[in-house]
This record gives sequence, C-alpha cells and structure tokens, in this order.
Amino acid sequence: MYHEALGNLACIPDFHSNHHANLIGYMSNKSECKGEPYDSKRLKVLAYRLMQQRGERNRADYEITTDIPKEAALLAIETAKRFINDWDELKESKIA
Repeated sequence: MYHEALGNLACIPDFHSNHHANLIGYMSNKSECKGEPYDSKRLKVLAYRLMQQRGERNRADYEITTDIPKEAALLAIETAKRFINDWDELKESKIA
C-alpha cells in the first residue's frame, strides 16, 4: 500500500527517515499535498486507511506473542486490494 501511494504521488518531498509516517502525514495535510493532481479529501481518506494498515502490520511484525487470526489476515488482503482499486479510480479522476 505504501508503494502504491508513493508511486502515484507527483510532488512528495524527499523524506530521509520515518518514511511511512511522513507519507501518511503528507497525504493527510491539504497544505502539504496541494501540488498533487488529486482531490485532497480522497488523499486524506487513503492516508487514514494506510495508517490503519500500517498499525496492523506493525502489530503482526513486532507483537510476536500475539496470534493473528486468519480472518484478520484475509481482511488485510481485501483492504489492500480496495486501496489499490481506489487509487486506480483516483488516477482516472485527476484534477487538471
């Protein structure tokens, strides 16, 4: 999801650390992403979903004593697919 967002943004700053958090912050802030050819409200929604999934991924990676139910994994896959589909729709509706 991170790479999908990063690859579709035109004016993203060159972050040297905290790449995920900075990308989410960039997409969430209308004044930062004003050079993007996309509706800022839709970018903010995608940023929120990216933030949610980043949190889930961090739990799966770092809370090694916690079991991740199969349903949660399947939901993460569906969420990623929906995220990519939403990006496809956003690209088709670029603001001139």
